[in-house]
Amino acid sequence: MTDPTGTPLNVRSGPNGKITGTLANGALVSITEYADDANGKPWVDVADYKTKKVIGWVFREFVSCF
Repeated sequence: MTDPTGTPLNVRSGPNGKITGTLANGALVSITEYADDANGKPWVDVADYKTKKVIGWVFREFVSCF
C-alpha cells in the first residue's frame, strides 16, 4: 500500500462501501478482484500477500504493483 499521506488506508466492504478496518502503509497485498464504484472510481479487493486471506476493498490509486 502506498498512501501518500502516510496514514493507514481504509479497508471497505465493497467499492466505496462501509469501512471495515485499515491497512498500514507499506503492507504487501495481492489483488484478487477489480471494480469501479458508482462514480467510476477504481477499487481493488486485496488479500494478505503471504496467507492469501481476503482483507477487503481499497482505493486502487493507493496500491503500487511490483
